Amino acid sequence: MAHWKEHAEDCEKMLGNRWDVVHHWLDEYAKIYWPSCIHRVHRHHKEGIEEARVKWGDEAAEAAEIHIRKDEGDVLSKEAIEQKYNVKWQTENELKKKAEKWSFYGPDKIDDKGSEFLTDETEKEK
Repeated sequence: MAHWKEHAEDCEKMLGNRWDVVHHWLDEYAKIYWPSCIHRVHRHHKEGIEEARVKWGDEAAEAAEIHIRKDEGDVLSKEAIEQKYNVKWQTENELKKKAEKWSFYGPDKIDDKGSEFLTDETEKEK
């Protein structure tokens, strides 16, 4: 599993833009499921790419695809990724509730942009 910084460097080389916000957003819930890769059922799929496109545009969707291909080797549908990890997909609200209860980041660190979960400051806290 690549670190978000590695994904950002890949995008900078390929697209000329790091797209940190996209990588943070894709991996927003990774810390909740650590060390498992189950967080990928939420956004590491075709539908997640389209959601990135709606939020930030076509190049962001390309960045999301680069990230997902590096992590998964391919871009699967949401249904296929759920089957791969053998989990029922949870809604963002359900996940936020879980994060508020179990995450040391706390509810004020969780946002819809995914930019607060994995930051340089977070890495320094380890």
